Amino acid sequence: MIEYIQKGGLLMWPILACSIISIAVFAERLFYLHRATIHVGEFLKGLSNLIQRRNFAEALHESAGTPGPVARVIHSAIIRHDSPRAELREIVQEAGQLEVPKLERFLGMLATLAFLAPLLGLLGTVAGMIDA
Repeated sequence: MIEYIQKGGLLMWPILACSIISIAVFAERLFYLHRATIHVGEFLKGLSNLIQRRNFAEALHESAGTPGPVARVIHSAIIRHDSPRAELREIVQEAGQLEVPKLERFLGMLATLAFLAPLLGLLGTVAGMIDA
């Protein structure tokens, strides 16, 4: 592997850096999304039962103790459970919009690296052909 990098020339090092950074971003996103994974159906069913019994304190505790974006959005709605339906809809939409950047974190960097690495490879190929 190191032999290929040495033979590849100067542009192999930025390509290798792109690869390492991409793998790190992928691993971080995989870990974050895996940690945030819950069984949404069971979670919502349990909260629905608590809310129907008007046990908002227990529902609040359950949503606060559950990881993930769905639980945080539901938590924001339960905190303001006495608000009118239209206001609750806005609260849930705002909470959902606050979760989107957390879910999309580093994806722009990953897209840039996915675009840049092949261009660096093509540039290296052209540079190698010129040197030959």
